[in-house]
Amino acid sequence: MGSNLAINGGEKMKIKEVNIKIEPEKEFDKRITRKLKEIDKGKYPKKLKTNISFESIEDLRKVLTKKRLQLFIKHFLQIFSMHNNILF
Repeated sequence: MGSNLAINGGEKMKIKEVNIKIEPEKEFDKRITRKLKEIDKGKYPKKLKTNISFESIEDLRKVLTKKRLQLFIKHFLQIFSMHNNILF
């Protein structure tokens, strides 16, 4: 969901969609190989997405610590509230 959000007197900030996935390495390799083959055939994605993949929930937890998750949620709520004129 990429869109622009007006903040502080009309200044725009780009909002980007980020997908976090838990998937085995083989599935990741298959997905990437399929996408690269499509690009080789001239079929480019209409919308670029940011995907972050982890092989396990344990690997995700090593990166997304409790403090980072708290910051992520705080940031998300700020963006959501600005976008929807809601105060948290």
